[in-house]
Amino acid sequence: MLRRRARAVFHKVTLLCNEMTVLRRYRLM
Repeated sequence: MLRRRARAVFHKVTLLCNEMTVLRRYRLM
């Protein structure tokens, strides 16, 4: 159960990081 929860949290963090990088790219453009 802990492993599954940790994986879900990691997935959310990765999605957030991807969104932040995309926003930065749009601002730079």
